[in-house]
Amino acid sequence: MAGESQLPRDWTIQTIGNLGRVLTGKTPSTKNADNFGGHIPFITPSDMDGRRLIIHTARHLTEQGAASVSSARIPRGAVMVSCIGSDMGKSAIAGCDAVTNQQINSIIVGQGISNLYIYYNMSTRKSEIQHIGSSGSAVPILNKGHFSQLQIALPPLKDQQAIAHILGTLDDKIELNRKMNDTLEAMARALFKSWFVDFDPVRAKAEGRKPPGLDAQTAALFPGSFQDSPLGKFPKGWRVSPLSEAIDFLEGPGIRNWQYTNNDEGVRFINIRCIKDHDLILDTANRVKESEAWGNYKHFHLEQGDIVVSTSGTLGRFAFVRKEHLPLLLNTSVIRMRPKENLSRDFLWHYIESDSFQFELISRASGSVQLNFGPMHLKQISMVIPPKSILDKYTELTGCLHQKYLLNM
Repeated sequence: MAGESQLPRDWTIQTIGNLGRVLTGKTPSTKNADNFGGHIPFITPSDMDGRRLIIHTARHLTEQGAASVSSARIPRGAVMVSCIGSDMGKSAIAGCDAVTNQQINSIIVGQGISNLYIYYNMSTRKSEIQHIGSSGSAVPILNKGHFSQLQIALPPLKDQQAIAHILGTLDDKIELNRKMNDTLEAMARALFKSWFVDFDPVRAKAEGRKPPGLDAQTAALFPGSFQDSPLGKFPKGWRVSPLSEAIDFLEGPGIRNWQYTNNDEGVRFINIRCIKDHDLILDTANRVKESEAWGNYKHFHLEQGDIVVSTSGTLGRFAFVRKEHLPLLLNTSVIRMRPKENLSRDFLWHYIESDSFQFELISRASGSVQLNFGPMHLKQISMVIPPKSILDKYTELTGCLHQKYLLNM
């Protein structure tokens, strides 16, 4: 935190505790089922998924459950910061009256202070909070007392509001882009399912109907009958291919802790925690020295357009590698996929997110404590591949949607 001499004359240095009331959350007894299942949002760090306002949560409390931890109730507008565990330092604002669990400290700001300004200040300090919380403890933690002593630079209220307004406008734009991306993805996903999962155009022609939504030229690309295979019925003239012949996949090498470097000039590498909401979040990605990155690990460099898939823990999470992510290395628990043959990256993207592929991953994964899959499991999977003419048409129709999707990220 900057010293007072570096601040504008009318700014002050305050502690979090001086901003208002600080509360640490609490979880009602899980032995009593009557504490859960009501209408009161119960916020945990897993609900803090990048949203500025949290209204909808995975779990809810009954009035009885909330009453049992009444000291942990927070009002709408409280600023929440996760302060325990490996994912500490996340910030959000309560969008309604709620209860948080013990991993979250909340600030109920007093009069003359903008809660939005406090939120935006705290949301930039994740690394700082993680560093402080990791000192001298097996489990990273920043308790209420130490959290309350964190310093914050505080301008006059009108400046707080102006800063929060500018940042809020940017946040609103990000949220709009996210909603646009959801729409674009839904459109491309629906087309993939119709053509390559449900085979709607083929079924329509087999039944003597005109394929809905297709012009005559596109409809002519599809056959009017099916053929049998070990995978079930699929369109005549299409073929079944082992995944290894259609997709180039590579597993990460397993970079060890002792190889990490604190040098910002090193090359970042990903792990499964970097894959979030179909994108790569690299703020806290570890690094290795340039000499190792371009030496021992030169074969594990990712390229623009690669798709990376998590292979451990939460199986099947995936993301596109974008130009701004590079240079970037693959690491253990992540597999890189690139299309072969005539497959496009758009087609591969929607194949990976399809229910059928995700089911294959889960059903074939191994491990008694935590499910894992790797190249040997992928080699057991086959996929139905349509003719090049249909793949090209699909790419033509979805390519522009995908480009807009990437531009909005």
